[in-house]
Amino acid sequence: ESARALVGLGLVLLDSSQWKEAQHAFEQVRTRTDDTRLTMAASFGLAESLYRQQQWEPAQSVYESGMRQWPAEINLQPQMLIYLADVKSHLNKEPEARGLLEKFYNLYPTRPEASSVLIQIGDSWRQVSRTDRAKTLYAAVIHQYAGSPQEAMARMRLAELDKESRA
Repeated sequence: ESARALVGLGLVLLDSSQWKEAQHAFEQVRTRTDDTRLTMAASFGLAESLYRQQQWEPAQSVYESGMRQWPAEINLQPQMLIYLADVKSHLNKEPEARGLLEKFYNLYPTRPEASSVLIQIGDSWRQVSRTDRAKTLYAAVIHQYAGSPQEAMARMRLAELDKESRA
C-alpha cells in the first residue's frame, strides 16, 4: 500500500508543479514494488517529472523504457506522445519527433492539439526542405480546422513558403 500511496503523492506533486519532489516519489515506487501497474504509473510519472524539469536525456530514457515495456499503454496516453516528441526535438532527433507527432495525429485526429500537431509536423518537413509535404499539411489544417487560430497560422506558413519560392 505504501507504493500506491507514493504514486498518488507523485501525481499530486505533478499537478502542483513540484517536479523534483514528484520525481523522488516516483523513483521510490520503482524501487519498492513488483506490481506492474504501479511500476508503470510511476515510470510514466517519472518521465513527465523529468520532462517538466527539462532533463531531456533522462526523460527520453524513461519514456523509451516505458514504450518497450508497455507499448499499448503509451498509445492510450496522447499527452505522453507529445511530450516524448518534444524531448526528441530538444535532443535534435527531428525524424523521431516527427514520427511520434504523426502517430499522435493518426491516433487522435479529433483532440484539441491535433491542428497544432499538424503544423509542427509541417514545420519539421519545412526544416528539411520538404516544402511539398509542409504545404500539404498546412493545407490540411486550413481545410480541417477552419476558423481556428491554427488555420491562420497555416495560412501564414503557406504565404511564407510562397514568398520563399518566388525569391
